Amino acid sequence: MSTGDEHRNMLPTPSQQTGVVYDLQAYGFSPHGGIARIFDELFTVIDRPGSPWTAYLFHEYHLQRYPTRGERVRFHPDGLTMHPLLRRFPSVRRVTAPLLRARRKALNIRLFHPTFYPNHQTFAHLPAVVNVYDLVHETIDHADNMPDHRGYLEIKRRWIERANQLICISESTRRELLEHYHVPEDRVHVIHLGYGARFRPMETTESHPPVIRGMPNDHKPYFLYVGSRQRYKNFHRLVAAYGAWRHHDEVNLVVVGSPCQQDDRILLDLARQPTGVYFTGPVSDEELVNLYNRAAGFIYPSLKEGFGIPLLEAMACRCPMLVSDIPVFREVAGDQALYMNPVDQESMIDGMDRLLAFEKITWPEQTRTAQLAKYSWERCSQETLAVYQKALA
Repeated sequence: MSTGDEHRNMLPTPSQQTGVVYDLQAYGFSPHGGIARIFDELFTVIDRPGSPWTAYLFHEYHLQRYPTRGERVRFHPDGLTMHPLLRRFPSVRRVTAPLLRARRKALNIRLFHPTFYPNHQTFAHLPAVVNVYDLVHETIDHADNMPDHRGYLEIKRRWIERANQLICISESTRRELLEHYHVPEDRVHVIHLGYGARFRPMETTESHPPVIRGMPNDHKPYFLYVGSRQRYKNFHRLVAAYGAWRHHDEVNLVVVGSPCQQDDRILLDLARQPTGVYFTGPVSDEELVNLYNRAAGFIYPSLKEGFGIPLLEAMACRCPMLVSDIPVFREVAGDQALYMNPVDQESMIDGMDRLLAFEKITWPEQTRTAQLAKYSWERCSQETLAVYQKALA
């Protein structure tokens, strides 16, 4: 039987492994969002024993969260040059530069995969794999609270044009990318996202009410909303429709995401202050699983999305879903959801009536299982590594 030391001696050395640099921008602006989750899962696969890859994390931005490091997931040495002291004292930076160059040469770094669209050309000498998550800002005016999206779109365009290979997280996003940016089709790959294994139906004995701040104690049924509340998420129309719905005194609306903001209070005022809207703030995955399992339904009213991980989470928990009738939701959820027109209040109200009357056993278990089988983080990560091979070929 081989010992642990013998096993380590058999592993590829850094010079034998292929190094990939990751710009950690997404861990600064959305540390717990879907983008960061993509790379968390990818780093887990890269860090497995025997992996031919090494991930080098370029620490440039102020991060709200750091990815988990391991034997093959390490900080890139050049990230040290972004330390405030080195920025303040260029002479010290010049002294460290030769040392970093020697270290960098030994790492066999051959590819750059930014988590978003960095406004620098630090790794311009490397081939790049670039993710396109959605075309929200290209197609919806004032989609969020970004003060001037033109600069962002120009940086995004440069990365799309520069990329050796492009990854779209849905077929709908791929079609929009090709139409808007006219990139060669052979450079574009569709890699669907996944969902966590902890999202599952719970036994009745497991599904006890969690102690979550902001949750009501009135034991009424509730609809669940999960996510941010930027304009393209269409939360404002959901609140208006809920306020006009004749059953809003009987069914609560539980909102998972950031705590209640001033904009949310204005929306509630405009909706005549329906009393059943509750903001939980952020919750853990375990709490979210419980919320999906206990909900009368999950509502996803977005005007546009790149994919929609909450669709998979709700589906995996057998939570009935009312979602916008947009191409990407049809692609991801198939026939496992009820659909509504996201810009028509009457359609949304009718959808809530249908959702309230829905029985979880309406759809056969085998169709739900078959739809979910298309999506996993393991598949997402392995297909991403296959794209790396294409970029390096």
